[in-house]
Amino acid sequence: MPPSSNPEQGTHLEDMMKSLISNTQQIQQNTQQQIQQLQQNTEHQFQQFQQSVQQFQLSTQTSIQNLESQMSQLASSVSKLESQGKLPSQTVINPKQNASAIVIRSGKELQENTDENGTKRGHAQNREPEKEVEIQQDQDDETKEDNPKVLVTRPPFPKGSPNPRRMKKQKRSLKLFAR
Repeated sequence: MPPSSNPEQGTHLEDMMKSLISNTQQIQQNTQQQIQQLQQNTEHQFQQFQQSVQQFQLSTQTSIQNLESQMSQLASSVSKLESQGKLPSQTVINPKQNASAIVIRSGKELQENTDENGTKRGHAQNREPEKEVEIQQDQDDETKEDNPKVLVTRPPFPKGSPNPRRMKKQKRSLKLFAR
């Protein structure tokens, strides 16, 4: 195709080319500026991240050192207690366990039985029923005060009579399991 003979068309094409070239140069400059800004931002963020990681490492190291010192203190105190033989797992039975006197409203005093050794024991030991001793209040007769009456009593909660409904239910369940 031969070049156009119209001079106005040529200048118009030249102007379009110049504007295209200038636009592409501006776009390139803008993208380069944006790339530089992004690089600077990422470098700044990376530096901040590094600083926060270093701070975290330092705080972790100090907390580990604190824990190590506490553990060494605990170990030394336990070793001291072991050498003295005073660990809480090595308990000594309290000979004065349950040494309180019980006085009932009626004026009777309950006394506990003692072992062969003369020490009182708690509920875990097999004991005979407790003895009741009547306290005579405001009596002129001194002989009765010196020799109190000894009464052996049974527990205040005797076994109740069997419930017929409960017994029927128990028999039914036993029959079911017996099959």
